[in-house]
Amino acid sequence: MKALKQSEVNELIQFHQSGQFQLTEKKAKSLLEDFPQELILHNILGVALEAQQKFQEAADSYRNALKIQPQFAEMQFNLGSVLYQLGDVAGAIDQYQKAIQIKSDLVVAYFNLGIAYQSESQFDKALSAYRKAIELEPGFYEAHGSIGTVYLLQGEFDQAIQSFKQSLKIQDHARGHFNLGNAYRNQGHLEEAIQSYRKALEKNPQDAEVCSVIGDALWHQGEIVEANRWLR
Repeated sequence: MKALKQSEVNELIQFHQSGQFQLTEKKAKSLLEDFPQELILHNILGVALEAQQKFQEAADSYRNALKIQPQFAEMQFNLGSVLYQLGDVAGAIDQYQKAIQIKSDLVVAYFNLGIAYQSESQFDKALSAYRKAIELEPGFYEAHGSIGTVYLLQGEFDQAIQSFKQSLKIQDHARGHFNLGNAYRNQGHLEEAIQSYRKALEKNPQDAEVCSVIGDALWHQGEIVEANRWLR
């Protein structure tokens, strides 16, 4: 009986890692004709399709993998991710929950579950998912930032500021400073907001969104000349 060679799998992985996604797709499909039950081929194909934003085909590939091995948590997660990209939020939530049932410490599944709930304005569930991600990985600065974003959406500005600061304490990043600036701005603290926006621009000077909000904040503070420089 013919068996899939490890060298063939390694070649596929190398194609994908070098960004040759179309070639990866073509080779994976060809190998699947001979080895339709090889889980890794379905997974590599799905990842290559996802990289090309062929999300429906990627979902089909992940489903084929799950027919072979239903208790594969990471594959349930992958399927959830592409369903979310396709706008099927309920389907994504279901897949993330299945992944967690199989592997209760799959941090990214809790994080993405939080994102899905947040997109549906189910804020309490989103917060619960983000907190679980942090419980499993305390240094997960993106989850701290996402908690801050939920609080910001709920108008809980003090709690939002606390979460954004915690995120920035772990990792100094442009989006964190931008979000912190927005929280200060919503409180009416223009000077603090501008300072945060400046820090965001130090990290990413070409961010048009930050340029716009700092220009607006400076305008309202009466710094018209500098405001115009950012608003151009």
